[in-house]
Amino acid sequence: MNRLLTLLFAASCLTAVGQVPDYVPQEDLIGWYPLAGDAFDQSPNANSGFFEGPTTTVDRFGNPGGARYFDGESDHFQVSGASISTSFSALNPVTVSLWVFGSEGSQDNLGRSLVGKGFSPDMVYDTNPKSFMLYKENAQDFSFIVYSDHHDWVRMQVQMSDLILQDDWNHLIFRYHGGNDPNSLSIFRNGESISACCSTINSGNYAGMNLNDEPFILGSRIDEEGNHFLEWEGALDDLGIWSRDLSDGEALELYLSSAPNAGCIDFEACNFDSDATIDDGSCHFNCQFCHDGTVWDEDLFKCVVANPSDSNFDGCVQLNDLLDLLSAYGNCAAEESPWQCGDPLEYQGHGYETVQIGEQCWFAENLRAENYKNGDFIPANLDNSEW
Repeated sequence: MNRLLTLLFAASCLTAVGQVPDYVPQEDLIGWYPLAGDAFDQSPNANSGFFEGPTTTVDRFGNPGGARYFDGESDHFQVSGASISTSFSALNPVTVSLWVFGSEGSQDNLGRSLVGKGFSPDMVYDTNPKSFMLYKENAQDFSFIVYSDHHDWVRMQVQMSDLILQDDWNHLIFRYHGGNDPNSLSIFRNGESISACCSTINSGNYAGMNLNDEPFILGSRIDEEGNHFLEWEGALDDLGIWSRDLSDGEALELYLSSAPNAGCIDFEACNFDSDATIDDGSCHFNCQFCHDGTVWDEDLFKCVVANPSDSNFDGCVQLNDLLDLLSAYGNCAAEESPWQCGDPLEYQGHGYETVQIGEQCWFAENLRAENYKNGDFIPANLDNSEW
């Protein structure tokens, strides 16, 4: 029942289209999956899938809920349907980009599949399972293998320790250049090419992939009956798939990509950010409570008058607003400016001009005092001898 509900939900959301970051190559992009809150394909192709099990976790930029953690038991991500299936065909190039967090669990993923499309070849002996897989082959090695049938394949094998560094996010790109050349596979880790220790083709009969009817699976293998097994353990982020061979420069750019724009991505929120590609939890709806004639100011975080000339807040500047303004004209007393040296000063009933001399302020004229400091009256009209 849970799987049915998940499938129905995914089907209803196939038309949902998000925003692909600017650094992601758009040419021949099959799907771009942030692996965050939903399973939507952010590309215009709307090749949306569905999750079964993986929980959200912190991504490489520290954003809560920006990536997915696969528990190694039953978790996987699946994309099915003709829209993504027809993008893969015989001898055509394919590129897969993915961020993988290196942990003790990822090193122990013996035999488990990271990415694949088509049935697991070792489970089907009586058919010709055309597929590709990225998986932990043995205790030391990781394999990127593309099957024409059970006997004919192209494989690139690297040491797991060279592919996924511990306790850090690793950006991986797997490229199948097309054709049946033994060197038609390449792997990039963190923008740099990894040399192959084993790249070969069996008996020269490799005829390419033809995966039109098979699902694309992240985090597990799948058999011909649709059962998942050998699930991957670890955190994964930002899955991209192209039906062409990305250039070395594009591979490097994907690794050097800047942090996605975080903001409010709910277009009904007051602070909806059209440039944001991931939600930062800042969405709010306070503006819905602003009264008529006021609007929400995101900087002040409060409702402000939409138009200062609209005195009655009816949303329009009319004659009544002008009359209100005229009736209030002249009612505001001018505030006195603070006294400073050079301004007149009244002292003991007499007015004096002042002047700045150095750092001191002086009277610019003689003192006209009538009392001594102790308050005694100063006699007037005295001659020199009386003084």
